[in-house]
Amino acid sequence: MCDLCSIARTMADDSSSKRNGGFSDDSMIRRLRSLDGTQNSIQSVSGWIHHYQASHAERIIRLWLSELRNTKNPDRVLNLMYVANDVIQNSVRRNTDVKFASEFLPVLHPGLKHVAVVCPTEKKKKIFRILDVWEERKTFPSKSIQPLREVLSGEKKNAHGPVQRQHGKRHLPMSPSKETLTSVDVEMEIEQTASCSYEERASELRKLSEVSDELTDYLIKVDEPPSSDADTRRRLAHYPEEVSNPTLLNRLRSETEADALLKQVEEAYRMLESFCSNLSTEIQNRRKIQSLLNEYELCLKQELPRNEKMCHDVKGILQRLDKEREEVLLHYNSIPDVQDMFLSSRQLPSLGDLFRSQ
Repeated sequence: MCDLCSIARTMADDSSSKRNGGFSDDSMIRRLRSLDGTQNSIQSVSGWIHHYQASHAERIIRLWLSELRNTKNPDRVLNLMYVANDVIQNSVRRNTDVKFASEFLPVLHPGLKHVAVVCPTEKKKKIFRILDVWEERKTFPSKSIQPLREVLSGEKKNAHGPVQRQHGKRHLPMSPSKETLTSVDVEMEIEQTASCSYEERASELRKLSEVSDELTDYLIKVDEPPSSDADTRRRLAHYPEEVSNPTLLNRLRSETEADALLKQVEEAYRMLESFCSNLSTEIQNRRKIQSLLNEYELCLKQELPRNEKMCHDVKGILQRLDKEREEVLLHYNSIPDVQDMFLSSRQLPSLGDLFRSQ
């Protein structure tokens, strides 16, 4: 009976997937639950969501929120937030998908309420970092991100002020920019700078590599072009004028001279035909090089903004790490030397002195 039920559910899932062009609630949930925290798995699920978000945006957002609320495992919660981050940033990066990111924003408030309850401080710091990235890249307006910070930090507004006070202290949202960055945080932050999916990035790099290889091959072909073949030009120039000027044929005085001239004409014709064919090939190669150079330039221009952004973000991380290192060294240098404290104090009595009879 259980097998029949399982088969029925599978058939219903397949039928629903076919009706919806390959998308179904079960397939969405199954992919969300397959996340293992690696960048590849996050980008794979994000790419799958991007494929269907135009036609199933509302269902995707609803299922993501439902899965987040039903999850109490902090690691799974963090993975779901990373997927949302990748999907949202890719949507904003493509001007045609900005609407999907704006539709995602309202569910982040109830979602982060649940995150604030189930996640420890260590996990919250990573999610705070996602909010910081959104603000830095203007993914959402700052006025929309600040309420999300307050929800994640557990703050509540009341009639007496914007922030609920406990024990006479005001609890402000924590910001990972003021916390020590771990190696995992730095690695994830660098990975998030590339806002395109893994498949898109690999496709762009593959195209750039193919264009570079093809351009190199054509440049090698024109390394010694026929247009610079001085030897052939000199040999063609050494033929008598009668070979290229028919009006001078009246100078011929015998059949022997005519046969010799005919032999020279045929030899010059074959040489000139080969030379012109090589020149034509060179022109085609140079036109192809020009086309490849334009394509190569376009690829580099597409890569430039992403690489500049990545360089800027990495420099920001390095600056923060240098600042934290200076603070650690300052704190370390302010610690008193324990050895000097013992040397300056009076020598303690030995064990024999303690038990020596008076």
